[in-house]
Amino acid sequence: MEHTDLPVSEIHIPHNWSYADATARAAATGFVTADLYKLARQEDDNTLWMLTAVTPTWQQVGAGAASTSAAGSVQLATTAEAGTGTNGSKAVVPSGLFPAESTVASASTTNIGAATTDKVQITGTTTITAFDSVAAGIKRYGRFAGVLTLTHNGTSLILPGAANITTAADDRFMAYSLGSGNWIVLFYQKASGAAVVGSSGTKTLCRFTAADNQPPASNYATFATRNSIPLLEFDAATNQDAIFLGIVPEGASFATGLKVRIFWTAASATSGDCVWEAAFERMNTDIDADSFASAQTTTTTTNGTSGVPNLTEITFNGSQIDGVVAGDMFRAKLTRNAAAGGDTMTGLAQVIAVEIQQL
Repeated sequence: MEHTDLPVSEIHIPHNWSYADATARAAATGFVTADLYKLARQEDDNTLWMLTAVTPTWQQVGAGAASTSAAGSVQLATTAEAGTGTNGSKAVVPSGLFPAESTVASASTTNIGAATTDKVQITGTTTITAFDSVAAGIKRYGRFAGVLTLTHNGTSLILPGAANITTAADDRFMAYSLGSGNWIVLFYQKASGAAVVGSSGTKTLCRFTAADNQPPASNYATFATRNSIPLLEFDAATNQDAIFLGIVPEGASFATGLKVRIFWTAASATSGDCVWEAAFERMNTDIDADSFASAQTTTTTTNGTSGVPNLTEITFNGSQIDGVVAGDMFRAKLTRNAAAGGDTMTGLAQVIAVEIQQL
């Protein structure tokens, strides 16, 4: 049909009916079979709807704003569908591409794939051995709220360096699903800036000898020598301390903690146990008063030959060192707990050197 000669008032329009909104359209009545497959215009969003049953039943066929609930020529994916990739036939708008972060609780199998967004914060301290099973190609950008262990598996949870990672608050990562419950972590960034995979170089932060001791006002280990080697002697009857001051090197990381290594020997004993304690103080408060964190303790049996050095190692996690971080000045206090029931070694304990290492 040629319409070129028709006045504007007589040009055909594509719809038979016009309704104010979806409620009015759904409430319309009086349709007959001959009305099927004709169109109605919904005025509030300028969409077109085809009548497919006289009940009435409508099918959107075009125009207007896209919807997450109405089938038609353009239908939007929900945030959950966009995040999990569960629908390949719907459109995604910018708000679906850049959703807010979701919170996921850590568990042996942590459900980052089921999160409704591609950004997740993992809370809790439970060791993670796997992520949940989702379609291959799903990506998750994540960060950790605190300390836990992320466990490497060469098939199901492939981590940088092929080794477990101890997380810290605000460590972040990107994980990629390989399907069937298998994931690979494409990158992992520590909040401290430290390398995920440690170098083969030294882990030593500080070394101290007897000459470095800054003794307290009382109950202090005494300076001595043995074969011209400087020593600090700790009594078997009274708790005595030695205190060392140091500065943590820039770039050091305590995300996985540190250990104090004590090299010592018995003055004369050839048997018995010696109880050693160590504690840290971050020097960011008034230096006129001590503020050491709680001490950590280890017991070591002395060598059967007097004069042969023993090695005692005391391990600290990141929360046991009084908040000390890279660049801080700190003090480390070493104590022989002679009053402890487990300290059974007679005579003096002689400390030769102390080393502090990051784990």
